[in-house]
Amino acid sequence: MRYSVRLVSLESSANRKLIVKRLAGDLRTDIKKAEAFAGSLPLILFTGLSAEKADSVMFDYQRMGCRIERFMEEEKAATPEHHETIHSHIAATPEHQDSLAMPQFSFSSGPGAPEEKPGRRREIIVIAAFLLFIAGVLAASHFRKSIAPATHQLQQAEREARENPTDQKKQQHASRAYTEKAQEQQQIGDRIRFYQIAIAFNKFNETAWDGLIDAYAEKGEDAKANQTRREKMAIFGDTNAAIARIIASYGALQGTLKLTGSGLQFTYATDADGDSTVENEMKTMAGKIREIRPFEEISMTAVGDTNTITGKY
Repeated sequence: MRYSVRLVSLESSANRKLIVKRLAGDLRTDIKKAEAFAGSLPLILFTGLSAEKADSVMFDYQRMGCRIERFMEEEKAATPEHHETIHSHIAATPEHQDSLAMPQFSFSSGPGAPEEKPGRRREIIVIAAFLLFIAGVLAASHFRKSIAPATHQLQQAEREARENPTDQKKQQHASRAYTEKAQEQQQIGDRIRFYQIAIAFNKFNETAWDGLIDAYAEKGEDAKANQTRREKMAIFGDTNAAIARIIASYGALQGTLKLTGSGLQFTYATDADGDSTVENEMKTMAGKIREIRPFEEISMTAVGDTNTITGKY
């Protein structure tokens, strides 16, 4: 059985850039055209896929917030073996077809050629068939390994995040799980795919951003690496500046903001008097900071005229 995969709609506008990038790669086109495709859904992405490959494609797009479906293709009578094909707007030309044609070999004997025995011809055919079989087995083995199936823990983390879209901890947990999965991959394409999903769950996952940039650079796609680097700076640069402004409204920031994975640490000089007043100030500040970026833990130290208070929120 062969399947086609159709992208129906984009359910998450927050991940639109990531989705468009993936479309550009799958459709083998540029970002501008991929953006146009994303705005004119539904769209057939692939045809002639095996069930395993179709599920893998759906798995990727669903995690980026897409509605995607597969459907069984009608079997055609007297049709040669199906091959997996990718949606493309480049029509095949006779020149392309000629360049892909296999050379024709003749086993017939011409004038003056030595006579060929029937047994010799059968032997050549058997050897050729055996070599083709071995090549097919090796190719299938490589394809199965390249899929890099998700583990049970990964699927569970992803399911919980989907079922609780407003639970920041579950989103962060799924993002970390995909980041760890990406770091385990040997194939660059698999690393890129998992890092993109990790960022889709938590755009503040700095490890995933750095991993994605490195993977693009390793693949030799410098333009994508630079674009991803700019996107990261736009998110983290604006975020850190906004956090610094919040702190400044309570007191002067001492030193720099320290980002530790999913946590934040900083020290500031407070003008508030009394331990309870300072603690309330810190709690309020932590709430405002989380409106900008959902840190799991915010550790701050308030330095006053007579005392120093440290709290974790």
